[in-house]
Amino acid sequence: MRYRKILLSIIILLSATFMSLNFLIEKYGKSPISSRKYAILLNGFKIGEEKVDNFSSYFRFKKVIKTKREIVTSIRKKEDISKMYESYLFIESLTGKPIFFSSKRIHGYQDEIETSGRVKNGFILLKKDDDSLKKIETRELFLFPSYVENQMKREGLKIGSKYNLKVFEPSLETIIDLFIDVKSLDNKVINKKIYKLFKVEGTYYYPNMKIKFYAWLNRNGTTYKVIYPSMKMEKILVALLHEIQIPEVADLSYSVPISENITYNPRYIKELEIKIENENIVELKKELKSSSSIQRIIEVGNNFIILSIKSKEYSQANLFPYSISELNNKEERYLKHTVYTQSNDSEIKSLANKIVKNEKNLLRILRKINAFVFECLSLNLEKNIKIGLARPKEILSLKSGDCTEYAVLFASLARALGIPSRVVGGVVYDGKYFAYHMWVQVWCKEWIDVDPAFQQIGVDATHIAFASSDLSEKSITEMGLILTHFISKTNYHILKIGI
Repeated sequence: MRYRKILLSIIILLSATFMSLNFLIEKYGKSPISSRKYAILLNGFKIGEEKVDNFSSYFRFKKVIKTKREIVTSIRKKEDISKMYESYLFIESLTGKPIFFSSKRIHGYQDEIETSGRVKNGFILLKKDDDSLKKIETRELFLFPSYVENQMKREGLKIGSKYNLKVFEPSLETIIDLFIDVKSLDNKVINKKIYKLFKVEGTYYYPNMKIKFYAWLNRNGTTYKVIYPSMKMEKILVALLHEIQIPEVADLSYSVPISENITYNPRYIKELEIKIENENIVELKKELKSSSSIQRIIEVGNNFIILSIKSKEYSQANLFPYSISELNNKEERYLKHTVYTQSNDSEIKSLANKIVKNEKNLLRILRKINAFVFECLSLNLEKNIKIGLARPKEILSLKSGDCTEYAVLFASLARALGIPSRVVGGVVYDGKYFAYHMWVQVWCKEWIDVDPAFQQIGVDATHIAFASSDLSEKSITEMGLILTHFISKTNYHILKIGI
């Protein structure tokens, strides 16, 4: 018995020593490789910075390369400023084999959204901050985004080189295709200085869209500048900007103001025929068709779409003879609890039931939720401008926000009652501009538009939906990409109006 205790003590001591040694090696056994800072510009305005640190280190006694990326952005939405912080850590072998990653994201004052993942035996094993687990099969070789420059350098940067890569996108939790073509070796003028740089053309193939970019790299694979033409966004090494005065804070909210002088109250417009001009007509057509049941494409040109929108009015007699129990098996993913709905939370469920009491009619239930959300968020006239996309319990605590908070809170309460719901992002006419807006759709044999910010069940015809989201992290990111892709780069010409 005595020897068994001694043996157990030795095992515990060795285990503790091993763990301590591994911790010390990982923490202090590292040496810097490079450190870079980029300015992020949108439409010529500086909206943030990205810092990239590379260093060699050890992970579980193996020598590895670690890359830390920190991104801070501030984007104006009408009068409000939305701030976002993102931090990523990627760990790869010396040959670029993915081993581990972790990410943290904060929008405004909301809690951190944390995700980590290990690559093992042909799978990426993801763990989220709510302790949920997810397994992603990786049948093909792939890279973390941090290693793309190194991969190009390893294969040799030269004119005519082409790279077909698989890259893991942590914000979407999926592996996407990346195609890169080295076009030329140019004398590139950046900030009045000439640099000898390789120009590359690349395309990211996301699940619902492709995004083209141009980048300029030196022979060591260091990126000096990146341009995303469709998003009017660019990234430039901060060291190259010391002589340039760049205006701060871009506004994503507004597209180009329309030239027509519309005297009607937009909230009473029932029919609208509008010409929408954009360079990405194929992708725009797909999004417009799938995002709303009240909009119909009637003509498509090389760089324009003519869209017809007819609002619908709902009553108990037409589309609302259904009880909630009849809807529970429809559109199941729009009933799920997510970090942005919290619809299974006991506090949210209790509040939802308190709002509707014993009401069974769906139309009257939606009216009750609408009235509650509007009253709750209208009590505090001083909006908290640091709120990004807040979570329902945070919204209830702060009692402030813009259209995004109205939409998220409504969707959360609807799901807590068993009503399938999603949020929609697009634009709405405010009398001068088509401005960024978010509202809700609930499922009742079709998607019914509800705008809690305007107190509408059946929205007016100036609502143009570009994308929808089931309010999962991945879906919110995808919707953000689509909206950034379209909203600030679209021209509108109103052709017909019906009151």
